[in-house]
Amino acid sequence: MAKRTKDSAITWKPPEQKPLTDWLPFNGVSLADRWQGPYKKKPWDNKVTVTIPCLDVVEILPTCIASWKAQGDVNILLIDTGSSPAHSGYLDEIERMDPFVEVHRLRFKAVKHPSDPVAIAMDLAFSLCTTPYMFCTHADCFAARPDLIDDLVNDMEEGHIVSGYHITDREGLNVEGWVGHTATMFNMIEVDKLNLSWSQRRYCTQTGHCHYGEGRTNGVPDTEFLINYQLDNAGVPRKIIGYEENYVTTDDDNIIHVRSYGSSKMYSPVHFRKASIDMTNALKKTHERLKQWGV
Repeated sequence: MAKRTKDSAITWKPPEQKPLTDWLPFNGVSLADRWQGPYKKKPWDNKVTVTIPCLDVVEILPTCIASWKAQGDVNILLIDTGSSPAHSGYLDEIERMDPFVEVHRLRFKAVKHPSDPVAIAMDLAFSLCTTPYMFCTHADCFAARPDLIDDLVNDMEEGHIVSGYHITDREGLNVEGWVGHTATMFNMIEVDKLNLSWSQRRYCTQTGHCHYGEGRTNGVPDTEFLINYQLDNAGVPRKIIGYEENYVTTDDDNIIHVRSYGSSKMYSPVHFRKASIDMTNALKKTHERLKQWGV
């Protein structure tokens, strides 16, 4: 570390003033309310925050975003988990195009578990959320009807804490009643009361079922394990609205999910070839639906 001298504060020069931007810190907004930003409508004026972790999939993000924005007034969080510079740069364009798409970036030197980036993204989303409800989904998942989120909000208002898609099977593990984050709504007031979270490290520490950092064994742990473990311990039932299979595209009345499209880019070239064909069909179908919905 360089030795600090007495005149270091005198010789240091502040950086040039940045141009006005739409995110913190806000230049040109009165100091009294700077933290609330320049927009009249705030994120918390919506009922739902849609959270989408993403990685190197900018080719499908505009359609994904349009699909969920078509559900009504929602605030969208894109949480990038380490995209390459080309993809990351395009995220800036997405954020500039829409004041209600908020982009956050995670930059890791390394992680101990392959599911860590998404689990950490989901914990960040829980902290960022300012709306009563949060809807979790994937970048490769698209709405199949324009009122899905409305129905899930109704579930929350009827007293459900969690409503969404069941997690896929895990060999040698009972995951009956567990939700994934493909298309699942959470009541955030109850989330806070129950202190729910997604951390892989915490799951291993709290359960003793695995050793954090030793990699995945038969799919254990995975992104959704801690939060379901916590819900089980609290005796909280989940409303299940759909089921999925590993490496199979879900195409039902609620969603089209080209499962593992993004992750297979890194981990499974064979599956990615199949997923790419399914994605072409999913994008075409979603574009047709968006036209029907008047988007």
